[in-house]
Amino acid sequence: MLVSPRGYHRWWSVLLGPIFLLPRRGSHGHLSALFTFCVIFFAVVDYLTFTLSSLLIFSSTRSSSPAAAAARPQSSSPPSPSLVHTALAPGIKSVFVASTHWNNEAILRGHWNPAVVELARIFGKENIYVSVYESGSWDDSKGALRDLDRRLEEIGVDRTIVLDPTTHQEEINKPPAKEGWIHTPRGKEELRRIPYLAHLRNKSLEPLEGLVKAGRTFDRIIFLNDVVFSV
Repeated sequence: MLVSPRGYHRWWSVLLGPIFLLPRRGSHGHLSALFTFCVIFFAVVDYLTFTLSSLLIFSSTRSSSPAAAAARPQSSSPPSPSLVHTALAPGIKSVFVASTHWNNEAILRGHWNPAVVELARIFGKENIYVSVYESGSWDDSKGALRDLDRRLEEIGVDRTIVLDPTTHQEEINKPPAKEGWIHTPRGKEELRRIPYLAHLRNKSLEPLEGLVKAGRTFDRIIFLNDVVFSV
């Protein structure tokens, strides 16, 4: 919209006149002055807020730019594992990692093994123990766990990795015991799933008893089965 100089002057007179000039008699003049003051006040506040936000964004962009990162002094060595795991899990200095596996080759090679190795690096070899119990897999879970065993050995992590050749079918074919079996509607004595899985989990905890007798304790026991996790 084009406004002539005279029209421009009249526009400012209408907008600012009620503030800088004495209002006319009656309530209309006071309301006009109040309205104009509110418009100008919020316009100024909005302008200042926008300006401040722009400055903050510009400052954060400069600090995160490659040039700024190059200008900052770089640490000559990575933070110590003790500092890292203290920030990761405050109050937890040592952990016992227990797991059971069956036909988990894909997740072991793709995610689980590297994550366990990284967890060991974070806590430090003296603050972690890894106990793995595997049985009955018909894929190459045993081979994947042998790879994990070698990688943990390379970084000096204490561990127990049991690769049991007993299959689930062999467990089912055993004579029924007093506990852990149920008489099903099919007329058979069958192995109950939950007691069987609890038995496997207890197998992964067996090394803990000997460690405690030897004077080694842990702040937490972590069960990590066939799950994807990161640290």
